[in-house]
Amino acid sequence: MKNYLICYYILQQCLFETLEDDLAVLLTKMSPESTGDGTPADAKTYDRWKNVIDINTMNNREIRQKIAHRLELTAYEVSKTIDLLQNRDDIDHYYEQAKERTEEFLQDYKI
Repeated sequence: MKNYLICYYILQQCLFETLEDDLAVLLTKMSPESTGDGTPADAKTYDRWKNVIDINTMNNREIRQKIAHRLELTAYEVSKTIDLLQNRDDIDHYYEQAKERTEEFLQDYKI
């Protein structure tokens, strides 16, 4: 669940930067907060994203590249987000913020 949540929170931060409508739609499907019990909103989306990254073996850049690659495999129009993840090292702090939000989420939902 941690890896999934990291992806979700990184993408959530990307949304504020890119404002892509399709990214908003994807995040709605990914949202673990909308169900009220901490489970992701859409089980199929969870299955597609739960193993995209491994925070124990990947560095920040590798994580961003893997998320971008997974986005390329979707039908969503998220080219700005892909470009942001692949080409902007100034967003490295997204990972640290995503880690913090993930830990808070796991504590709040006792997962």
